[in-house]
Amino acid sequence: MTEQSVSIFDCENPDAIRLIGSFGVYQDGRARLRQFTSRSSADFVDPFLALFTKDSNDTLVSPNSDGTYFLSDLAPSGWGARFIARQLLEARRPAPSSPIEWLAQSSSFGSGRVVTCPENICAPKLINIGTSLSDFSPSLLDKFYKFVQLPGQHLEDDSLSLLRPGCDLGGVRPKALITYDGCEHIVKFGLPDDPFDVPIAEYATLRLAYLAGITVPSFELVEIGSRTALVVERFDRTESGARIHYMSAYSLLNPLVIQGDNSHYREKYSYAGFAEALGSSNTGCPSAGPELFRRMVFNIMVGNIDDHLRNHAVLMKEPGVLQLSPAFDLCPQIEAQHRSQSIGVGALGRASTVVNALSQCNRFQLARNEAISIVGQVKDTLSNWRQTFREAGASARDLRLLTPCFAVADELEATAVNLEFGKCQLT
Repeated sequence: MTEQSVSIFDCENPDAIRLIGSFGVYQDGRARLRQFTSRSSADFVDPFLALFTKDSNDTLVSPNSDGTYFLSDLAPSGWGARFIARQLLEARRPAPSSPIEWLAQSSSFGSGRVVTCPENICAPKLINIGTSLSDFSPSLLDKFYKFVQLPGQHLEDDSLSLLRPGCDLGGVRPKALITYDGCEHIVKFGLPDDPFDVPIAEYATLRLAYLAGITVPSFELVEIGSRTALVVERFDRTESGARIHYMSAYSLLNPLVIQGDNSHYREKYSYAGFAEALGSSNTGCPSAGPELFRRMVFNIMVGNIDDHLRNHAVLMKEPGVLQLSPAFDLCPQIEAQHRSQSIGVGALGRASTVVNALSQCNRFQLARNEAISIVGQVKDTLSNWRQTFREAGASARDLRLLTPCFAVADELEATAVNLEFGKCQLT
């Protein structure tokens, strides 16, 4: 039976890379994990999965819906996958046709400390990011967009080298990696066809999140010529260059095909399901519930429906101890006017309402009065969202366009809802 496979490396210390195992997928969909190191050295990869049995170096697992199980965070996706496919096309090479082939295309710049390589590669090459913000220009970005979107466009090798590292980070937005203030940062660009200035909107939303008591990474709004870009510090790297293990909620919860009745959105594949998984006894992260509830309410009130499982994550800085990563990819979405959140909110599934958010507050280890207090705090912060966006440089046109995204927050403010416990009208 044919098997495609990749080697798995632990790159926590870039000067002491360790081969810890391999991962392969058979044609029938079964996945195989093989251990090349001690069990205790490999368990960090996924604390929710018994990676290797005590009596064998091999174990078969059922892969998730994308076929890569816990390694799904490492494969290029979104904009990065389009860029790589276009690069391969220009080189007259076929694009990857399976999840394992995409994993083989990932380089050493992805999230966390785990790196995958084709099995014929002895070890990944970890290259320091020497790119700076000054290396980018509006003309380079124009060439970048045309290269990906239009056939027959060529991009010079030096330009490709600037842009390729950002392809490992996933997401639909174009991004690159730079060294900024002595540390590795992500720079996120706008797109020519964006309906509003996305870097400004994301900057302002991160500012509001910080003011609402949500942990966010360091961030800064910059200009590249006449264009804006958002620079965000990587939170999976230390000042010394060591790498911190990273897992998205997608990898932790291991989603299969969603049931037709969407019951999974009320249970496992939800904010509360993520909080409960982190609160389990073997992860050391029992306090995630209140913070996740705050993030959920914030996303509802700012119209951020791009809150899928890959946009939530945990870090493991100590063996076996997980903690929520800083919040990221926070931005209003125009589609919020007619769509629900991407994952479950409460008893009503993905419905983007405060009533739904409060319906299962006990699953976040919150009493109802505590949950209502958090709703009130977030509401008060967002009462000045327009001013925060203006200060960030948002135009009057963009403010009009984004106003429906803040409908929940504006309605709570306009009706002066009393959120005190015992007087709440949100039941």
